[in-house]
Amino acid sequence: MYGGGKPLYEIDTFLWAGLWSALSNAVLGNIISDVLFSSVTTPKIDSGILSVYTAVPNLVFATYIVGFLTNLTDKMISAVVSFAGYRICMKLYETYVFPREK
Repeated sequence: MYGGGKPLYEIDTFLWAGLWSALSNAVLGNIISDVLFSSVTTPKIDSGILSVYTAVPNLVFATYIVGFLTNLTDKMISAVVSFAGYRICMKLYETYVFPREK
């Protein structure tokens, strides 16, 4: 707990937020990519889509799988970085706003 009396969040809260963000972003982003751009995205993701498409010749499936994995990786990294920033901010808050008496 910090000086305000509220408990600190743990990393699992940030990871769950990242997971739900990745799922919703993958579904909506892949639909938009498929409908508007015919599954053409950045060159690095396109090479991943091409690799999956070679194994399973279904462009929509390949777009969804690669997009989901890309989003999941991106959001999990973001969740860990956000958690680190949160912990740093809480330590600063505790130090400067509610300093502990010695």
